[in-house]
Amino acid sequence: MTLGILTIGQSPREDVVPSLQEVLGGVPIVEAGALDGCTEEEIAALAPHTGESTLVTRLRDGRSVVLARDKVVPYVQRALLRLEGDAGFILFLCTGEFPPLRSRRLVIEPAHLLQHIVSGLAAGRALGVLVPLPEQIAEAQQRWKRISAKVIVEAVSPYGGGDFSLAGEALRAAGAEVVVMDCMGYRAEHKRSVISASGLPTILAGTAVARVVRELLPI
Repeated sequence: MTLGILTIGQSPREDVVPSLQEVLGGVPIVEAGALDGCTEEEIAALAPHTGESTLVTRLRDGRSVVLARDKVVPYVQRALLRLEGDAGFILFLCTGEFPPLRSRRLVIEPAHLLQHIVSGLAAGRALGVLVPLPEQIAEAQQRWKRISAKVIVEAVSPYGGGDFSLAGEALRAAGAEVVVMDCMGYRAEHKRSVISASGLPTILAGTAVARVVRELLPI
């Protein structure tokens, strides 16, 4: 069975897919990106305006780009339809909440799965949440209040220059009991920095979701 991996940026995602493969084992993987084949002008037109929900992702050349969620939805849907012909089921490489995506295949959406994982492990605990952008803080607070009455959110980007130790210290100082790294772009080295600085149990979105996906694969 082949696993499809769909990113809102461009494929291949050489920054995160190898760490997912370590969890998933030898399953064949095929990737597609919502922005594959897009020109610089097309990508620029997807930038958010004030008040729009924002996402950040990676381009093939390693640059990060900020997108308006609602503008990128049609691109995601088209990439999903391309990918489903080659994959038995599909992992959507984004923890942002999207409107329903159409597919003949099973699509694993981390936004829903991660909340259930955290609820099962840490419901009622003071929750520290990391997101990539300051513009995402308010939305993340509202989303994670479904799980905990106390939510502390810090912004630190996985795409260069982010101080994860500082973010971990800030969450601990604010009273967090458990940390959720709420972006599929966060990696194991980022998690190690957060744990080292905070001393707190920390859930990394990518590997947590990958362990659930592993359950769908042949043993």
